[in-house]
Amino acid sequence: QGWAQAGDREEALRCAREVVEAGGADAPDALAWAGHALAFFARDYAAGGAAVERALLLAPNSVAVLLLGGWARLHAGDRPGAAARLERAVRLSPIDPAMFLFATALGHARLLEGRHAEAADWARRALGDRPGFVPAHRLLVASLAQLGEREASAAALRSLLALVPGYTVSAAAAQTII
Repeated sequence: QGWAQAGDREEALRCAREVVEAGGADAPDALAWAGHALAFFARDYAAGGAAVERALLLAPNSVAVLLLGGWARLHAGDRPGAAARLERAVRLSPIDPAMFLFATALGHARLLEGRHAEAADWARRALGDRPGFVPAHRLLVASLAQLGEREASAAALRSLLALVPGYTVSAAAAQTII
């Protein structure tokens, strides 16, 4: 969303490493968040993935752990593994209040698989639940562009820019690695 301030990334990584070192046996959600942070911020896919896998062993039916495991796999380039975890999370909690997060992650998996129409559908679902979620807006713009729907993509881009005036491709690149 672009809310981070100077030093936030480093502090997040420090905390994530601390959680991983502690083992996470009593807090699998914290361990999964730590793994996600390592994969996203540090691009340490091995350590991030290992943390999330441990969290999944501790809490295999946690939708939060499955969601974060899906994102960690997406960051590492494992689209099928990501989609499997995310689909399971949706099956376990089909009306979850955080469905916009699941939908956005699944949409990214579909986009990277070349399933652009499905990606756009997931983006629309996410935006229906959370109209101000910037990653879902980016996903919709990209999906529609890949489908060759220039007018729809341009309209989606206008919606994104109305939400985040002055938003640029470099700003988007700084906020994502997939």
